[in-house]
Amino acid sequence: MSDVAADGEPMARAMALMTRFTTDITACVRNALGPELTANRTVQVVITIGRQPGATPGTVSQQLGVSRSQLSQVLHRLRSMGLVRSVRDPRDRRSLALWLTPEGDRRFAALEVGLQAWYVDRRDLILAMLRLFGETAEPRAEQQRRTALDTTLRLSAAGSDYVRAASERAAAAGVSDVNERLALGLLYAEGSMRPVQLGEALHMRSSGVAGLLNRLQEAGLIRRLDAPPVADRRATVVVLSDSGNELAVALMRLFAERADAFSGALRLAADVATNEGVA
Repeated sequence: MSDVAADGEPMARAMALMTRFTTDITACVRNALGPELTANRTVQVVITIGRQPGATPGTVSQQLGVSRSQLSQVLHRLRSMGLVRSVRDPRDRRSLALWLTPEGDRRFAALEVGLQAWYVDRRDLILAMLRLFGETAEPRAEQQRRTALDTTLRLSAAGSDYVRAASERAAAAGVSDVNERLALGLLYAEGSMRPVQLGEALHMRSSGVAGLLNRLQEAGLIRRLDAPPVADRRATVVVLSDSGNELAVALMRLFAERADAFSGALRLAADVATNEGVA
């Protein structure tokens, strides 16, 4: 596990980049499977059935850690969308097998292709994040390379675990939005940033950045300071308050505790991005 005190700046950068990276992967998955699939659990069920055609509800329920009643509700929605079908086992009428419909199969195939291209397009970013963890994309000893989908599930598991812990810690300080947590990490790494720089880093418009900074300031986590004029215009820089710095360090500790999981998933991503993984 990385030491936050010794590696604060690279760990803060890794935390901000990794949070954005996993958020963007989620968007990629939903774009491929369809905008109507907004719930993570629904996406997970489609992927599980796509990877294991003919799986029973009991198998899917056990693998995803959900109750049979919860799974039944998800399956009802997926059937109404025309993405999943249930088939009775002719040898045991009490047993059901779950399959994707032709439309479900089409979307699942599009997901695998889309993810492969997504990783290849972000090869340089993946390698840069590995360096922040103090690692390089050396050839690995495993005989079986992972697919883009395997890699995504591995990243999703690591990301979900961190997000749960970070959300609980941040909520206690009045922070509920992922971009607010990202801003804290960026400010810790940079020391100070102008609002326009934060907007560029977070892919947000100026109005969105202004609202985000207002919320963080109201929570006592940042300060706005006057900076030397830029191009004859008054400039403002944003810095963390003592409370903001304390929260940023706490979030980094949570992230550092999961550094091995993230770096392991990134090594798989590097395989896929360099076409060593299997599409």
